[in-house]
This record gives sequence, C-alpha cells and structure tokens, in this order.
Amino acid sequence: MKIKICKSLNTLNKIGSLRYQVYHLEQNKNHLDGLDHELQILTNSKDFQNSIILFIEKGSDVIGTLRFQHVEFGPKLMNKYNIEKSSVPLKYAEVDFFIVDKNHRNSTISSMLACEIYYLALQQRINICLIEIEDFLEKFYQRLGFKLIKRVDYKYGSRSQMSLNLMDINHLLKVRSPFVEYYNKTQKYINESVIKSKTDNEQSVYSRLSN
Repeated sequence: MKIKICKSLNTLNKIGSLRYQVYHLEQNKNHLDGLDHELQILTNSKDFQNSIILFIEKGSDVIGTLRFQHVEFGPKLMNKYNIEKSSVPLKYAEVDFFIVDKNHRNSTISSMLACEIYYLALQQRINICLIEIEDFLEKFYQRLGFKLIKRVDYKYGSRSQMSLNLMDINHLLKVRSPFVEYYNKTQKYINESVIKSKTDNEQSVYSRLSN
C-alpha cells in the first residue's frame, strides 16, 4: 500500500469520512471542530492552512491518515505544551487526526504513516514534533521515540501531550525506534549533498583559474 498526500477536496472529504467514522461514530467525540453530521465528514480550517495530510487507501476507501502542520513558536505554543524558550531557534510541528480504520489497526499502517511523516519532517528541518493523544496510546508513541510532557484533564477526558526531538539519535537508538533508519537515510543524503557541493565549488574555482 502506498502513502499519498491529500491534494484535492474530494480526497479530503474521503479522509473526513474516516475521521467522522472513528471520532464520532466509534468514540463519540462531539467536541471536535468541524463535525458535519449531514455529510458525515470531519474537516476544519486547519486542513487548509498549509497542512500536509497523509493517507493510505485500500481500493477506493481511506484506511489510515494523519495531519501535519508547522506551528509558530510563541506564547500559545509555550502555554499549551509547557515549552520554554530555547537558546537556539527551533522549528516546531504538530501532528493530529492520526487514525486508522478499525479493521486495520493490527497492521503496519500506523507505523508506515509515522515513519513517512518523520522522514518528511526531517527534510523540512523540523526540530520538535508535538502531539496530544489519548492516554492508552502513550506506549505506542514512546516506542517511536516520543517523550511525555504532561497529562491534561479536559471535560471530555484525559489526554497525554508528547514531544519528539527528531535529531536525538541517541534516544531513538535507545528505544529502538523505527525512525532510526530514516534518520540515517537523511544524514547520508545531507552528507552526500555537502560533498557534492564542495566538489562542484572546487571544480568551479578550478575552471575560473584555468581560463
């Protein structure tokens, strides 16, 4: 099965249908912004704010999806996740609406989607990824390399807030995260690019000196 990026409203509506099925019909979450009971879809304004929405299809049905979005560092983010200002500039992103169809939850789909978005985030130079999840999912995210920030009690239930330092290879190795493979792949690409850039520059200098 191939992971794709949502690029059309028709596809977004299909993704919204799975969200509605999981969040509303299965889990009875009526607090979520964007529930459309007439169309039986769940979409909202964040879908159109430079988000990357990944999905996997089986036939014509979406069976897994997640949403990824860059977020500006500021008071709102700091207060939500108890983040302190870093001495060096960091790029942050949030992942949400990460769901899999109930008939495929024992498959590798969750891991596939997680690895794909990690790889894309590395390519975009994201430093920290943040997510808010239901408590029972905490172990799954710990195995990926996320660390618990805090637990929050809402009127609709308890949630765990977690963060992932994408470049903390020592921690990823410690928990045997599947992200290690993608980290190494990206570092190899960066190193090869640097070498090629230096070689091209040296050739350019040599060419100028020879003329």
